[in-house]
Order: sequence, then C-alpha cells, then structure tokens
Amino acid sequence: MSKLKAKYGKYFKFEGTTNGTDYFLRGLVGGFVFMIPFLILLGIGTYLVTAGSPVVGAILIVLGAALLIPYMWFSLATTWKRINAFWPNHATKLTVAVFVLSFITQIFSPESGIVSSYIPFLTLVIPQTIFSFYILFANSKVKKHIG
Repeated sequence: MSKLKAKYGKYFKFEGTTNGTDYFLRGLVGGFVFMIPFLILLGIGTYLVTAGSPVVGAILIVLGAALLIPYMWFSLATTWKRINAFWPNHATKLTVAVFVLSFITQIFSPESGIVSSYIPFLTLVIPQTIFSFYILFANSKVKKHIG
C-alpha cells in the first residue's frame, strides 16, 4: 500500500502545478479509471435489485457510489494544480468557485426542469467554458511543473 501511495499519491495532493496537457490527460484517464468501475457496479447492482437480489444489488450500488469520492478528490486536486499554475494565491477560492458554478449550471439547465429558458443556462455556461478553455490552453509563467 505504501508503494501505491508513493507512486500515485501526488495525484491526490493539493500541492504543485500542472501543465495543460497533463491537466487534460489526467481528466481523461481519471474519468476512465473511476467511471468505468462505477458504471459497471451501478449496472450490475441495478440488475440484481430488479432480478430479486436487492441486498447484494444495493451493496454493489453503494460500492459504486463510493468510487465517486476519490474521483471528486482527484478531479478537484487536478483542477487546483492547474489553477495554481496561474493564480497561486487564489487557487483554492477559484477551484471552489469552479466546482460550485458547475453544480449551479446544472441546476439552471433546461433539462433539469427548474427553468424552461436557455438564457440563465447560457449566462452561466459561456463564462465557464471560456475559463475552462483558458486554463486548458493558456501558458502559465511556471517553467517546470511539479505536481
């Protein structure tokens, strides 16, 4: 376990910076590493619940949902590292703001049923998209990223 922590622990720590390419690749690989087992456990659990084995199915669903915790931590740490490359004094505040804005944007999506117009949704998603593209493609002043 200590070897795994030494090798992969840096991806879950809120320290250092990362470049745009690593930021993109970590998001892509992190999605596969955490979401594929999540979806498999969720699917098998749902099938077992409907097939007459609700206890085992519920356990698999809870285990799948438990994978969301390290995924969110990994995602937040990766985003924090990228934002830290641009604004080291405000990385935590900006990361929280991006995270909260993502949830608020989903609430104001017309598919949520809360609002029927695309205007509030677009008002939130356009600046969020511009900011996301900026931190993905812009060059920071950090010459050597450690994180």
